[in-house]
Amino acid sequence: GSSGSSGMKFQAPARETCVECQKTVYPMERLLANQQVFHISCFRCSYCNNKLSLGTYASLHGRIYCKPHFNQLFKSKGNYDEGFGSGPSSG
Repeated sequence: GSSGSSGMKFQAPARETCVECQKTVYPMERLLANQQVFHISCFRCSYCNNKLSLGTYASLHGRIYCKPHFNQLFKSKGNYDEGFGSGPSSG
């Protein structure tokens, strides 16, 4: 018998996998955030599991959060009045 092919450690670069579910991400469902690739449907807050978009997420230590929970969990509790749109916009 011919003994099998040696397993490659590296994935083919054309195939990207979602960091959440480890399954293949196709271009139409691909979302790049935080230098990581997600399915659009897998891009959710790690805390409350709400679906997020690129405009509504915050990330820390590789985890994705909605902005309210990000502020609740990681920012010191101060009085802020929905100041997401204010301040100098870096783009």
